[in-house]
Amino acid sequence: MVKKNTTIAKPWLILFSLLIFCGILVIFEVLLRFHYCLLNPFPGTDVGQVPKRCRNLQVDQFEFNIPYRYNSRGFRGEEIEPLAKGTKRILFLGDSFTEGFGVDENDRFSNRVIAKLGVPYQQINLGQLATNPDIYLKNLQQAGIYLDPELVIFCVFIGNDFMGGRYVKRDSVGLFKKPQDLEKLNDSKKAHVIYLNELLRQTITKEKKLVLKKTGKNYWELYFNQKIDLAFHAKMIGRKKEELKPAISRMNPQNVLLASEGKIHFGIFQLALKAQLGIPEKSEDFYNEPDYQNTFFSIREAFRLTTSHRKKFLVLVIPDVTEIHENEFFQNLAKNYGIKEKIKRLEELPKLHRRLVSDLVRESIPFVDPSSLLKQATGLSYYLNDCHMNRQGHQILADALISEIRPALRGGIWDMEDGR
Repeated sequence: MVKKNTTIAKPWLILFSLLIFCGILVIFEVLLRFHYCLLNPFPGTDVGQVPKRCRNLQVDQFEFNIPYRYNSRGFRGEEIEPLAKGTKRILFLGDSFTEGFGVDENDRFSNRVIAKLGVPYQQINLGQLATNPDIYLKNLQQAGIYLDPELVIFCVFIGNDFMGGRYVKRDSVGLFKKPQDLEKLNDSKKAHVIYLNELLRQTITKEKKLVLKKTGKNYWELYFNQKIDLAFHAKMIGRKKEELKPAISRMNPQNVLLASEGKIHFGIFQLALKAQLGIPEKSEDFYNEPDYQNTFFSIREAFRLTTSHRKKFLVLVIPDVTEIHENEFFQNLAKNYGIKEKIKRLEELPKLHRRLVSDLVRESIPFVDPSSLLKQATGLSYYLNDCHMNRQGHQILADALISEIRPALRGGIWDMEDGR
């Protein structure tokens, strides 16, 4: 009688196979992390939707050349660490001005405020390029308020924060619930994303949360995920490259070259192209009543949400470059871009600014408006081609904030007269 082979694999062979399998998974995970970045730093929320292709970048522009680093959640700066005992948080919400575009990380106003306040305070900067108050509110609703800040500073840029407000859907704050994923924010060991799991999840859901890392030093090429050249600018204004010749012939050749290399902010160059080519400003280029009403709704809802959690709230009004350096800005447009007439949309900004301040006072929403300090300063506080603030501008913002928030953080009451 022939006996059947009932040999069972030895335990060490099973263990060795498992180790090999785990090793392959680890290697695959490392490769994914090397080639991909995660788009959304707060899974399960709308926070952090602006793509951050790489963790460390060099932003090389005509007027500045600075290093950029993003934390694992897609925001510029250090990681969001667990709140130490005796430490209080200050949350900053805003766009590229809050993110600190154009200055070193330590020179942006949020860092300067924390440096002046001292050890007991920790900053959480959720500033994001190319966002508006609707997104700031979502960041507050879905993430920021659950980080338990002592103070929320809601930064509103007059230059473009009200644009597109007509498309904002007004949502009640009460509709938002605390995302379960935010329970992990104060536990850094649990906060890491497993890329293998994320890749499988997005394959099933057909979502694009992982994107290929791009190489290169041009920030705007990374941001738009395409080459920045004259063809790009032509496409953005609805023209062909050949049609730009009459316009660029009347511009400073150096500025045209810099713009075609992505070293001058695309916005101002395209603004100049439109003016030179006689492309009329469209209705969406101007602010209308829904733009203002919906944007102010976001500001008011952020105030209500913050105060309902018994936290302090402050609006920082950031003026446009044309409000502070009007002559210098338009002289630069004339000299380097051949634009001698003022842009109609930009002429609306002072009126918009005054209306915002008036409504903040009427609604008893605390605010700081550093416009007078910026106008009194010697020298430029903004880059004339990029239109963001330089180191001096951020220092002035920090000084204006410190003088207002110190008494409040010590238990005082906001003085609306000081906020005007």
